[in-house]
Amino acid sequence: INAEYGGLGRFPFFFFQMSINPKKLKVPELRIELKKLGIDSSGLKKKAELVEKLEEALGITVKRNDPAALKVSELRAQLKDRGLSTTGNKAELVKRLTDALEGKISPDDQKNGSDDDSDASEKSNTRKRKAGSSTLSSKNKKQKLIHDTTTDFTTPQLLPGHLKIASWNVASFRSVYEKGSLKHYIDNEKPDILCLQETKVTEDKFGNQIYDYMSIFYACKENSGYSGTAVLTKLKPLAVLKGIGVEDHDTEGRCITLEFPNFFLVCTYIPNAGQKGENGWPKDLDYRMKWDKAFSEYLKKLDQIKPVIWTGDLNVARLEIDLKNPKTNKKTAGFTDKERQNFETILKENDFVDTYRHFYPTETDCYTFWPYRGGQRAKNCGWRLDYFVVSSRFLPNIKASYIRKYVMGSDHCPIVLHLNDAPTDS
Repeated sequence: INAEYGGLGRFPFFFFQMSINPKKLKVPELRIELKKLGIDSSGLKKKAELVEKLEEALGITVKRNDPAALKVSELRAQLKDRGLSTTGNKAELVKRLTDALEGKISPDDQKNGSDDDSDASEKSNTRKRKAGSSTLSSKNKKQKLIHDTTTDFTTPQLLPGHLKIASWNVASFRSVYEKGSLKHYIDNEKPDILCLQETKVTEDKFGNQIYDYMSIFYACKENSGYSGTAVLTKLKPLAVLKGIGVEDHDTEGRCITLEFPNFFLVCTYIPNAGQKGENGWPKDLDYRMKWDKAFSEYLKKLDQIKPVIWTGDLNVARLEIDLKNPKTNKKTAGFTDKERQNFETILKENDFVDTYRHFYPTETDCYTFWPYRGGQRAKNCGWRLDYFVVSSRFLPNIKASYIRKYVMGSDHCPIVLHLNDAPTDS
């Protein structure tokens, strides 16, 4: 117990966790147990919601989200979506999907979508073609990382003379850089500009050029291993601005603005409202409200000069269709009424447009973030937190906005924008 659970002091709670079965409790009993843990259950109406909340609070892994709990048909469907082999018994399928989610499958182990058996020479040729397209170093190949082989990166088609801008919360620049995930994505996507969030590195760690891109980093001043943003660009900007000009909000490296001839590009990692406090609401919700107000004013000033393209991890799910479980997350950071109302206010007051919803107003199950715990990416139990937002007068220049949901390397996936960089009438 001392070695595994951090001391005898934690044993009573551990024993309680292992002995209780939330699914066997009645609704009043579930509410009592949640109250003991300091969790407000007033917003939960159904027993299933109470059970899920108690399981989460007790640290019990929700097994229905794990590969081992899936049926064989579900396992094969998940593997097929990722371009992996669907042959074998259940134990082999579970291991293959688990390895895929943990990034342990190399490209050479992957299969290109079809369930039909083909002759050995064709399989060998397929593996050789994939191996030949890999640009990873031998060191990175040994790490057996999984990379996206499902996405056709040539679609939607980028028209001649148009720009491609991508954005990705990488959850650690060092990780995606050293493991090869970033290089693999760039080599396939070929963006003209790539905005990155949650980089967690110092500004001078990687210099001012990465691959064939000019690189601009903006780090958290107090802790370089926290927050941070970066932009990799093949287009030289007219100017670069770090921060939003408000001292209270410019210490964590959350915003980089690049000025180009016809638009401003604003890359942001918006503050998360935090874990729930004693009152049942996110602890940092008040700070988030202050940030939103100051940031809206910043965007307004930019938009008065030229159109704005605002992108990044905005840490808010705008609509109920932008997350899997809206009913049980009303008091969760990223989906409180205040955060959502603030986002709508920013859009309305600045005459901005959420480009993804412009093209796909009713599309469901379109997420950009999946929590690591419980195999939620395998079940596509996620949130749409990453956006491209543009000035409405620039909307005619926007040709496509989409999500690269199968790109691995982070708990977020990249999003992409196509635009015609011709001047607007204004």
